Amino acid sequence: MPPKGRKSLTLWQLCDNCLCAISSKDLETHGKECPASQDSWSCGYIANKVLHGFLEDIKDEDVTEKLKDDVKEDLVHISQSAMQLCEFLIGCPVLVKFCGRTMVKNVWPSSEGTLTTVKLSKLGYDFLFRSEEVNSNLITVLPLPTPFPAKEIYFKILNSQDYSIDPEIFTNIVSNRCRGKIFFSKCQINIPFYGKDVLIEIVKCVKLGMSNELSEQVGDLSFEESYFLPVEQTVWMLSEKTLSATNVNIIKLSNVGGYQNIIEELRENIEAVLYSKANVLGFQNSYGVLLYGAHGSGKTLIAQALANESGGNVVNIQSSEIFTKFYGEAEAKLKSAFKIALNKAPSIIILDNIETLCPRKGSDQEKRVTAALLSLFDSIQYKKIVIIATTNQPDELASGLRRPGRLEREIEISVPSPEDRISILCSFSKDPNLEEAFKHVGKASHGFVGADLAAVWHKASVKAAMVHQERILPENVLWAFSQVQPSAMREVYVQVPNVLWSDIGGQEELKLKLSQAVEWPLRHPDSFKRLGITPPRGILMYGPPGCSKTMIAKALATESELNFLSVKGSDIFSKWVGESEKAVRNLFKRARSVAPAVVFLDEVDALGGERDLTGSNSGGSAVRERVLSQLLTEIDGVVSLDNVVIIAATNRPDRIDKALLRPGRLDRLIYVPLPDFCTRSQILKLQLRQTPISDCVDINRIAEMTEGYSGAEVVTVCKEAALKALEEYIDADIVKMKHFEAALNIVTPRTPKSLLKLYDDYINKYKST
Repeated sequence: MPPKGRKSLTLWQLCDNCLCAISSKDLETHGKECPASQDSWSCGYIANKVLHGFLEDIKDEDVTEKLKDDVKEDLVHISQSAMQLCEFLIGCPVLVKFCGRTMVKNVWPSSEGTLTTVKLSKLGYDFLFRSEEVNSNLITVLPLPTPFPAKEIYFKILNSQDYSIDPEIFTNIVSNRCRGKIFFSKCQINIPFYGKDVLIEIVKCVKLGMSNELSEQVGDLSFEESYFLPVEQTVWMLSEKTLSATNVNIIKLSNVGGYQNIIEELRENIEAVLYSKANVLGFQNSYGVLLYGAHGSGKTLIAQALANESGGNVVNIQSSEIFTKFYGEAEAKLKSAFKIALNKAPSIIILDNIETLCPRKGSDQEKRVTAALLSLFDSIQYKKIVIIATTNQPDELASGLRRPGRLEREIEISVPSPEDRISILCSFSKDPNLEEAFKHVGKASHGFVGADLAAVWHKASVKAAMVHQERILPENVLWAFSQVQPSAMREVYVQVPNVLWSDIGGQEELKLKLSQAVEWPLRHPDSFKRLGITPPRGILMYGPPGCSKTMIAKALATESELNFLSVKGSDIFSKWVGESEKAVRNLFKRARSVAPAVVFLDEVDALGGERDLTGSNSGGSAVRERVLSQLLTEIDGVVSLDNVVIIAATNRPDRIDKALLRPGRLDRLIYVPLPDFCTRSQILKLQLRQTPISDCVDINRIAEMTEGYSGAEVVTVCKEAALKALEEYIDADIVKMKHFEAALNIVTPRTPKSLLKLYDDYINKYKST
């Protein structure tokens, strides 16, 4: 029998036998193994202020957005009830033990999860799962003993072979980075160093107030279970012997999937500069290249892999870590990095996020740094040095850098093609059992960049580890794919309901036209090219309200598996000058980056209304005209809109500007009429699938009685009939014909004949032109 629980909170109970706290749902399971083991447990528990729980993947909403990455990495998330039982304060340091590793984390309340659920950020997860020895999700969180103030902390670098490290600069970075953190012997920490993570290990800590002689006599053994807190007097010491340590995580070109043409071109140019023996007058032995593209597209990864494979010395410069509050220190850091590259030439300098370092419009400090960097660029010519800079905002970069002799070559790392996406996924694993899953995800992951695909693999591996699988299965990959959104779509992502063509009654001709315009060009591009057919750029659906125009657009996005961006007039217009046009520009920029995609413009007459030719417009009318001009330019302007289809919907096609309806823009007009008898019958059958109806209910009779009704009004009749059945008897379990007749008296057709005549006139006018 399970132990008798004391009266307590509903979420957890105390076991009378072992006095540990258990989730209420685990009370029976705990009774079978009470008292629970401290090494292995099947249900989590809290005993003596120690949490024995299970490690789970964290959700984005559990991580505070405003926290820096290094702070997120140091957090462990547990439930508020667990914090109270363990007497943990928010943000206080605790010990976390997982698979033989011990870490110091800061505890933070989690908004979701059970009493014994433990969560870490993605960075914390990556640190835990970097080894293949992880085969369990059992984790322990316990109080941290009082740390000693540290006089000296000795550390070594575990992966220094990848980097050219200036000991003095690196030691200063370590001391600043580790301020306020708690350490113990043999603990490991990731230190960002010019864009790369350097893994260090604490070798020895000396307690403040202890002499060096006494420290040597006592040795490390007496303090192997002690914890130390750096203070103002703490001195950090780097062991020079560790600078020759090996690293097993060197990024190679074999770890990079896709972009083979770009990689081969860069590799040939780098080798020509670093190892060319040409002695031609004027031959320039330096080479600068700017890699630009969306966040997470793999710019830094490609640059690092090329640098590692080149055989030259590598100097990494992380732009965000150059600036300090001290005057002139940023310029000194740059000069030091370039000096290292010159002394160890042939060398490769990687400048990550260079737009942060040299913005087009910057402050006085940024202008000084830009001037210093330009001078350093000019000083390394003929010195066998290659500079690879990365940015996601090339237009925001100082123009002085983008010329021959500096960053003379610009290469875009675009959103990967389906073949590139499959190659990227295959770079994570060579398991032949995953090939079909990789092919499916690669073809369906429109708009995914390399980082998104890495997130799919990460979630699949975590899922496999949580259920104690020995290897990752195809179903893990497919599940992880459903959990990841394209990073370029998150700001404008629309959760499209799972609407299928079969959920829309009738409208077969309309469905065929939309499939021809949207799905066929993407699924059969060779056929269109063979016959010389140019697919339509945009489609305008017009018709009475309530005829499923918006629902059809959603079904099209679901059936075609395309990225779906939806916009309304309220999302575009702003009271600030220029912001409305900028919103339109950003919308289409995002659509290009996640192509193939569908851009749905609902109530397009509010965005593309006819312009006032009298020249007397002002205020809101002027803003609308500027938005229309921007819309026209984006749809068919200088910048091509490849693999992006615009679908617009409106009730008033006569109010749309004629320039928006010309060929090359919204060049296909599709009329969505009121549903005919056959369509109304199908709508009724679909709507009544979940509604129990009497045998006396004649669907064809109801379809005849709803002549002139829109699709939305037919659906309302079904809902009103069900309500009438409940009005008659609250426990009613069937809807009868009399209820439908009563509903028809309440719900009447609301589409005026004048509007239908307007559509007829518009159709005749459109055909005549």
